Amino acid sequence: YTVNRFLTFDPYTPQYWEDGVIYDVDLEAPSFESMTIYPYIQSVKEYKGDLYYMGFLRAANGKTQCMWKNGKLLFHNDPTLNSNTTAKGFVFENNDVIMLTQYVTSINDINNPHCLAATYRNGKLEHIIGDTALFKTSRGYNVYPIGIGQNGDDIYIGVFEKKGNYTFGDLVLYKNYQEIFRKDLTMNFTCFLLTGEDIYIVYEPYTVTDQEIFTFLKNGKEVRSLIGKPQDRLHFQGIVDTHK
Repeated sequence: YTVNRFLTFDPYTPQYWEDGVIYDVDLEAPSFESMTIYPYIQSVKEYKGDLYYMGFLRAANGKTQCMWKNGKLLFHNDPTLNSNTTAKGFVFENNDVIMLTQYVTSINDINNPHCLAATYRNGKLEHIIGDTALFKTSRGYNVYPIGIGQNGDDIYIGVFEKKGNYTFGDLVLYKNYQEIFRKDLTMNFTCFLLTGEDIYIVYEPYTVTDQEIFTFLKNGKEVRSLIGKPQDRLHFQGIVDTHK
């Protein structure tokens, strides 16, 4: 039995494809959102025979991050903040779901909130990632979540840490909440991949030209670059291991 699931989007109905057939996904609507417009799925994973959907409810007043299991609402993050942001991924630990997202304490600008990265276990705040003391004193200090991965019992989290300058920041990778890698560059941390004991990272350096340049690191060392033509306007979304 093999199945490939891909997400599509009919304007108000989340869907998936299974062996070329499109199915609508009936997701439970939580009672706290009286103005819900539609649920939006970002990621689907199968775990112990169950389907987990990570996404958000899009409403007139912003987005509320949610997790569904077999279509039933499993948990949601605090809807009162309406941070207008989306989660960046999730992993499993035993039967718990750990979601990586932004931790926002106040919303002065919903399109550019003052935030740190954080994990939520089954909808409850578990760990805040970043310098909480500096966060309280500097509006310019923000930590943006990029991705979360898993290798056995180890959980890896990637973030982009900024300290006031619009373009300068640090690419930071954590293993079980302990920092294991940091790279201080003018860059945009795009994504990372775990395969065996190797860690691949992709980032986009900020340049003064119109060229799109993506650099690949393997265990902290540059292994190759992808350079697009000025007219290409590339947008790098992710990497996969084709050897599994």
